[in-house]
Amino acid sequence: MFDIVTPLYNKVEFIEATIRSVLAQSFAEWRLFIVDDGSADRGPELVRRFQDPRISLIEQTNRGVGPARNTGIRAGSAEWIAFLDDDARDALRNHRFEKFEGLIAIGGRRLQIDPPGAVHRRDGGVDRLQEGLEREIFVVE
Repeated sequence: MFDIVTPLYNKVEFIEATIRSVLAQSFAEWRLFIVDDGSADRGPELVRRFQDPRISLIEQTNRGVGPARNTGIRAGSAEWIAFLDDDARDALRNHRFEKFEGLIAIGGRRLQIDPPGAVHRRDGGVDRLQEGLEREIFVVE
């Protein structure tokens, strides 16, 4: 299971493609937490149109991308967390999570693969995850 955290701020023109990239994954054991960080556009309205129970919209006042990511991390509970930007430049390729799952299953530790995608292991403190301390990173080609 993966928790995907997407901060959203005034990216109405990209958020639908970003969500569709997650829905296109062949690996279906994920939850997507989109944290609207006080958008003034129709982005949150577009998110609400998706009826998939794995997609959650969390709304908060504007506090910036770091606090928005932390809000999404707190909302989830999966061992593995993926950050996905709201503007589709990071749009996931099909099968990305299936590849992550395979790497995790064989016990891979640090694997060099394709920035900017990364998956982080939930290891305790939200702040520690955000700061990049003591986390496992898997990036897939």
